[in-house]
Amino acid sequence: MDFSDLVSKKKAWLVIACGIFLRILLWTLIPVTTDAGDHYSKSRFIAENYRIPVFEYVSGNDPNWYPPVFHLLTAFLYKITGILTLTPLLAGCISLIAFYVFCRRFYPDLSSNSLILLAFLPFHAYMSGVGYVEILLFLFGVLGFYFYKTYLSKSDFKYFSYLVFFSALSALTHYHGLLLSLIVFTDLFFRRRKTAIAGFVIVLMLASPFYLRNYMIFGNPAWPLFFEGNFPHGKTSDYSSSSIANVFNPATFTAPFFDFWIGAPNSGEDVIDNIRVGRSVFPLVFEAGLLLWLPLTILWTILAFRGFYVFFERKDYLPLLALFYSLVMLLFVAMARMMVFSVPFMVLAFSQGLSGAGRMNVRVLLVVSIVIFTGSTLAYAFTYHQIMAIHIPFYEMMGAELPDGARIVMPYTLQQCIYYTGKVCVRDRNFPGGIPQELIYRDVFELRRYNITHFCCDSLYWDAKPQKLKDACNNMPCLLYTSDA
Repeated sequence: MDFSDLVSKKKAWLVIACGIFLRILLWTLIPVTTDAGDHYSKSRFIAENYRIPVFEYVSGNDPNWYPPVFHLLTAFLYKITGILTLTPLLAGCISLIAFYVFCRRFYPDLSSNSLILLAFLPFHAYMSGVGYVEILLFLFGVLGFYFYKTYLSKSDFKYFSYLVFFSALSALTHYHGLLLSLIVFTDLFFRRRKTAIAGFVIVLMLASPFYLRNYMIFGNPAWPLFFEGNFPHGKTSDYSSSSIANVFNPATFTAPFFDFWIGAPNSGEDVIDNIRVGRSVFPLVFEAGLLLWLPLTILWTILAFRGFYVFFERKDYLPLLALFYSLVMLLFVAMARMMVFSVPFMVLAFSQGLSGAGRMNVRVLLVVSIVIFTGSTLAYAFTYHQIMAIHIPFYEMMGAELPDGARIVMPYTLQQCIYYTGKVCVRDRNFPGGIPQELIYRDVFELRRYNITHFCCDSLYWDAKPQKLKDACNNMPCLLYTSDA
């Protein structure tokens, strides 16, 4: 090892340390809400009861259809540390290191800039601090790509078995975790057809017990997608052939764009609200930051397309397959996290797109990008933290004040009710263990027939709530059902 290589590695570890510090900071700032509350509540249930919930109230709005790897890992970490929220932070930090190893091995000329870009990339940094499963999918994706390329270069079955293992883990983390298998085995199919088919079949066999469980319970191995099964669900229509028409809908691509560059899940869907809140919290500073942020994100997007074109010219088709499958997923669900397996190659494409720009220009662009992206991501997390700081004391007060036997209905913020209060919070859905949603809008007092003791409201997401629900709340934080109604 020469001196320049040693210096390069020291700089890389410094970048990794800065990236880890940013993720720890975001992890401490970002409050637990919505889907994150679902995931952590299920994990806590598993740790305490040693079984996976199905229709129990801790499953949230839907019965628990989720593949279990994230929940099992979170339950294990909770058992040994007492901390429920460690999984995304650990996955984010480990995947940062794994990505650097992957780049050093297979894209050495792009490794330095790619590491810097990933360390401060809003999507990866924010997802490392929030309880969504996609950061674990990112880790499995990087490891899967690493072992796939190692297998191609060495033809050693050991690496093929590692690839199959992480592909199966990915499929058991989320339904769209199956994309990892589709990406690598499609690429392998054009090289070693029989091996590709065998690998894909083995992954399906390893993942099949959980999908068989879903079929036995819900009548659909991937419920609630594609068809209804035993329980009707509104999501089914999102995964029909008509979704192909979404290619003509600008929101199919603009929502993930803002999602990706802001970093927070679903932030692209709520971009108008985010602008309104940002202007109120950071007047003038927000407008100035937006004027720098928007052209910067557009520039990096252009550089990414340039980088993917270089991969095409070099006949490196794995990045292109990852991008293709990710874009197909956007037609069904327009969220950046559906593109998680293309993100490692997007970062490489960013770096590749910088080629020929001149060392000084690259340095200036990287420094400006680090400042703007880190500032915008932290500002978003801080603002969300401040908003939730108003509401969390109310949930904690509910947990302290309401009796142990309380059965609560709290529409639109059910996940927060379950996570923060520790009480039985009943879903307002027509699934086992739930109550008919129409009762809330017809007459909330009828809920007592379902052994509901309290109907609670809060102002979180108030603008999104239907007027009938607002009328039902009637400015009352909690309605108590007594013997005389």
